[in-house]
Amino acid sequence: MIRDPNHLDPRGKPTALSDSTTIVKYLEKRYPQPQVISVGSAALHYGWSQLVHQNLSTSLAKLVVPLCPGVLSERGKEYIIATRKKWWGPLENMCPDRSKSWDSVKDALDGIAIALDANGESEKGLTVVPGEVTYADFVTIAPLLWASVVIDKAEMNALRRWNNGRWGACFGFSL
Repeated sequence: MIRDPNHLDPRGKPTALSDSTTIVKYLEKRYPQPQVISVGSAALHYGWSQLVHQNLSTSLAKLVVPLCPGVLSERGKEYIIATRKKWWGPLENMCPDRSKSWDSVKDALDGIAIALDANGESEKGLTVVPGEVTYADFVTIAPLLWASVVIDKAEMNALRRWNNGRWGACFGFSL
């Protein structure tokens, strides 16, 4: 979610937006430099977003969502429990086998690493388009940052070491 105090909505309040796709389109229109979706690359970013969402984000959500209430205010806790229960049922039932869920996350990150390696960069490269910071990079890193807020330190340290330490670079950590 963002609030842009530089552009007011019809009620005279700062523009407020949620949903990453809506936000990036808004930012690209209002603040065209630096551009994170270059002209002619929208399909690449859409496809990459789908890959990350369907594999990593979906797998990671099973581990992360049940823990989110523990880091929220009382109001936030009530909101997330009520809304996520409507989507997925009781949060305590989302991750019946933590080990199996971590295996799914590792498989997803292995697949993403293989795709990133296709660029021919070093095995620790994190950028989808070498030499540029793009929306696809944010899509890759965002779920990992989300997880780092709530996941147990030992589990996050293990994740950081996967794929020869590639994911640790998201957090300034290296082997």
